[in-house]
Amino acid sequence: MEKGKRYLLFLKATDSPGVYSIVSLNQGKFNIDNLDTKEKELEQKDGQFKTLKQDVLNKFNSRI
Repeated sequence: MEKGKRYLLFLKATDSPGVYSIVSLNQGKFNIDNLDTKEKELEQKDGQFKTLKQDVLNKFNSRI
């Protein structure tokens, strides 16, 4: 993640109280302002990630 950028995160609780982690690394973190350069590169290389991101953003667009 890049500082100052906006993300939609899918989190799960860990065994430590009050501590959460991102689900499935890249598949649980989506840049919503489309300014994360590393994520843009990932989208170009990984069509499955790009499709998943589009589906997630379409589903949650009204909430973000």
